[in-house]
Amino acid sequence: MDNFTANDWLKRAKSNLNRGKECHNLEEREIFIEDLCFDLQQSTEKSLKAILVNFDITFPKIHDIAKLLKEIEKRTTVKIPEYIKDATLLTPYAVKTRYPNWNLISEGKYKQAVEIAESVYNWAKKIIEEK
Repeated sequence: MDNFTANDWLKRAKSNLNRGKECHNLEEREIFIEDLCFDLQQSTEKSLKAILVNFDITFPKIHDIAKLLKEIEKRTTVKIPEYIKDATLLTPYAVKTRYPNWNLISEGKYKQAVEIAESVYNWAKKIIEEK
């Protein structure tokens, strides 16, 4: 899509993952944990889009993780492990967290988001390296 390779998408996913994991001194740096969760959602979304690009599949311009997983399932030979399906929990972080007064995200939910985003990124990277 748009002449970007799967590796281009993975590089962007890694950048979002790294930013999302930068949780040190948030208050001092005036950074909201919700913004980190947005980056973690973006990493997950871009990792899944990298898989679709890897299979030369044009993907819909959406932020919905469940729909991207369905596209992978429907249009590739890739089997989606159960633990990857947890990524759907990150979909709300794509839009809602960017606005004031959204439900505050707990440290536990943040740590879960980091774990999920790392798992999806590593899974996508492995798939792309194997093809």
